[in-house]
Amino acid sequence: MTVYVGMPLKSPRIWMKAASYNRHTLYLEDNTPVSAKEVHSYLVVYPNKEVLNGVNLFAPLPAGITFLEPAAGSKESLMLDSAEMKFGRIVIQVQHKNFRRDAEGKMIYSTKIKNISQGRIRITCFAGFRPAGNKYVLNTVTGKFFSADQFIAWYDAPKDGWIAAGQEVADDNNYGGGSGLWAFFGETETRETFIGVAELPG
Repeated sequence: MTVYVGMPLKSPRIWMKAASYNRHTLYLEDNTPVSAKEVHSYLVVYPNKEVLNGVNLFAPLPAGITFLEPAAGSKESLMLDSAEMKFGRIVIQVQHKNFRRDAEGKMIYSTKIKNISQGRIRITCFAGFRPAGNKYVLNTVTGKFFSADQFIAWYDAPKDGWIAAGQEVADDNNYGGGSGLWAFFGETETRETFIGVAELPG
């Protein structure tokens, strides 16, 4: 993750990138140390420059930074393929659970993906869904599937997307809760498709 700090601290007007940080101190790119307790505005960004979180945001944002934008129109509904889900249970293990609360008390979840097959796999798209009768309806902030590139950025997966046998990747900053499930659509090296799912805590 990349962290930007609003400077000057008491009346921020510009964003400065943190070269390194821990729970107590951030070091800006010019090596200036900043106490985390004194930060009034901050911005946390995924490697693909999509905003994860922020407090007391102001314009202009750093160059290239984008937000997830809601899509116009109705959200997609689908039937999850039972054969692909059955195959998914022997290919991928998905865990989604309560992890911690942010500064405002909102629950943040940890979602972990483990390749339990004997070969490499990759995720081609993924999304949260809520039940709607015998179907599921997309339940994401954008109203669309998240992409393979977003999976790589958010889950710190290998840059080419291929997850090795036994390898685990995780997003410990997932705000997607409620009822329903997370579904991960993927393929093996032999192009067999699968769906891995995890129930939301509710």
